[in-house]
Amino acid sequence: MESMRLASEPPLNFLEVFLTTYVGSIVSMAFFYYTSDFLMERAAKKRKELRIKALETGVPLKRKKIFTRTNKVMVKVKRKFGIYAFTFIVPLIFSIPLGSILCAKFYGHQKQTYPLMVLNMGIYGLISTTIMVFFYG
Repeated sequence: MESMRLASEPPLNFLEVFLTTYVGSIVSMAFFYYTSDFLMERAAKKRKELRIKALETGVPLKRKKIFTRTNKVMVKVKRKFGIYAFTFIVPLIFSIPLGSILCAKFYGHQKQTYPLMVLNMGIYGLISTTIMVFFYG
C-alpha cells in the first residue's frame, strides 16, 4: 500500500533532489574522511595479525602487488595535478567512501582538503541533478 501512496505523490523538484543527494554525500564523506585514520590503522593491524598467524602455522602468505595500475594512476594524478584534481577525480572514480579515505591519506594534513571535497560534491550534485531533471522531468 505504501508504494501506491508514494506513486501518487508528485515527483521531487530540482532543489529537493539536489539537497538530499548533496547532504547524503557530505555525511558519508565526513564519516569516512574523519574515521580514515582508524580504518587504516585497523587494516594494518589485521594485515600484521595475518602475517604473524601465517608465520606460526608455516603457511606461505601471498605477497600483495605494490605497484598496481590503479596505484600508478593515483600517484600520477597526485603529482601532475595536485590536491585540486585529486579531490575532484578520486571520489568520483572510486566512490565516496574510498575516495574520502584516499584523500585523507594523501592530503589529510592540508586544511583545504575537506572543504575542496565538499565543494566538488556540490559540483557533482548540481551536474547529476541537472542531467536527471533534464532527461526525466
